[in-house]
Amino acid sequence: MVEIIAEIGINHNGNEKIAHKMIEAAFSAGATTVKFQTVDPDACYKPDTELYRIFSKCRFGDDVWATLKEHAEQLNMRFLSTPSDEGSANLLDFIGVDRYKVASDSASNIPLIRYLQSKGKPLIVSTGMSSNDNLEALYEELDKTKDVIMHCVSSYPLPTNQANMNRMRQIKWPKIGYSDHTMSLIPSVMAVANGACIIEKHFKLNENCIDAPVSFHLNDFRKMVAMIREAEMAL
Repeated sequence: MVEIIAEIGINHNGNEKIAHKMIEAAFSAGATTVKFQTVDPDACYKPDTELYRIFSKCRFGDDVWATLKEHAEQLNMRFLSTPSDEGSANLLDFIGVDRYKVASDSASNIPLIRYLQSKGKPLIVSTGMSSNDNLEALYEELDKTKDVIMHCVSSYPLPTNQANMNRMRQIKWPKIGYSDHTMSLIPSVMAVANGACIIEKHFKLNENCIDAPVSFHLNDFRKMVAMIREAEMAL
């Protein structure tokens, strides 16, 4: 069965109650995994930047991360997050994550990838900013038996005619997935037909969140899940 990741990311706006509500919503929509972004703004951005402000607002403490993970697992969903720095990776390791997600902008950060690998856990790596040379470098670093490479186009939101689904056939890797930034139901279903074992999609509860332009409303996310499950039956 294809793993369907509900990308909460930072759409909780730094509000713990909203984060828990989104976990419940992802479960109700049929997601098998919830994913967040774990970022130490002091390690990643200069204090006078917009990204520093955003990630400072959305930062949670260690105890909150542990509670979010526990909530997801109580619903028989997997918990996943994207660490952007070594400290965040350590935090996630401390609360017991079983995998790491690597964002497209970190796919060429070989030191970070090697640090994550030192934890002995599988990686899921998005490739939205990777050239062919970057991909070849990734192939050298990753483990074919456990790591997943995700086709991704880093445009937010992504026009459907730029989804480039043919590239999935060009990824020379045993385990492939798709991180969908379109606002269409079709590309994720096409990805399943092209062999994706993981689909990742942002979702939102309302428009008052940071990644709203690239996120599905819950009803659309639910429709996508149903279409993916039907597509699996047709394969």
